[in-house]
This record gives sequence, C-alpha cells and structure tokens, in this order.
Amino acid sequence: MIRFIKHNKILSLLLILSFIVFLFGFISFFYIDSTIKNLSFQNIQEFLSQIKSNSYSFSKLFLPILFRDSIFIIFIWIFGISIIGIILLLFFYFFELFLFSLEISSLFFYFQKIPIAFFFFFLFMKSLKLFLYFILVYYSSSFSILLFRFLFLQREYPIKKIFKRYLKLFLTLFFLFFVIILLESLCLSKILIYFI
Repeated sequence: MIRFIKHNKILSLLLILSFIVFLFGFISFFYIDSTIKNLSFQNIQEFLSQIKSNSYSFSKLFLPILFRDSIFIIFIWIFGISIIGIILLLFFYFFELFLFSLEISSLFFYFQKIPIAFFFFFLFMKSLKLFLYFILVYYSSSFSILLFRFLFLQREYPIKKIFKRYLKLFLTLFFLFFVIILLESLCLSKILIYFI
C-alpha cells in the first residue's frame, strides 16, 4: 500500500496537500476571534436543542443535506471531464476539507460542553463523506490529467473504456453518499435524540 502511494504521484501529492490543509484549518480555529468561536458554539447548541426538541423531521434533514452533497459531487465529477476543471475541483475539495477541519477543531474545543454521542457521530459521518470525496477527487484529477495528455500530448489511451469506469465510479459513490445521508438524517432525527 505504501509502495503504491509512493509510486503514484497524484495520490501522494493529494494526500500531502490534504494533510496540510486539514492541519492548517484545525490550527486556525484556535487563532480566530473569540466572538466567532462563541458563535460557532451557539450554532452547535442551537442545532442540538432543535434535535432534542424533535424540531427536525427526517425530510427536513435529509433533503437539504442530499441537495448540498449531490451538487458538490456532481460538480467534482463534471470538472474531472474538463481539462481546466482540475483547478476548480481541487479548490472545492480543499475548501470543503478546510471547513471540515474547522468544525472538528470547534468540537474538540467545546468537547466537555457537547454530548459525546453527537461528537463521535458527527466525526464518523463527516470522515466517511470526506473519504468518499477524496476518492472522487483523486479519480477526477487523474481523469482530467489523462484527458490533457490524450488531447495535447498525443498519448494513446482507451478513452471510452476509461470514461465508462469513471462513470461507474461516480454512480457507485453517488449511491454510497445517498446511503450515508439517509443514515445520517435517520440518526439525527430518530436515534440521536435519546443520547443527547
């Protein structure tokens, strides 16, 4: 596995940059203004109180999350089939990763003030989605680079065959995202209420 990563330049670079962005986002939270930190905590408390009071129905949670994540993964996939799209897909991915690291950092900062069940649930679900994002971004970047080589460097590739695999990957990941969002919404609206 380590040998494969070392020999795969795109994967190696993406892993290194992901680690740097995550670390930067995580540390950044501790240097931002205390007013913003308090606002972040108030948002968490408000969200938890709404779950506790059963204000969030399944559909109220499921549809917005599904819409947001669907738009994100569709854009990433589309950017992968355009040559200049690699810049945009990397920007969106690293921005998402930065926000994720800020959220994780805020949860650690207020660890003693939030329910432990919510902390681990949020951490697990977000990490799972981020892992799928990473897979999609890796293959989208690879496909974008392959297209560039095919069109401008005259390299020979079975483009149709590779595109079919890329499409299958997208559909598989989309289905996995759907299942994760379904479980996430179900847990937040029906199960997590008993643990917070």
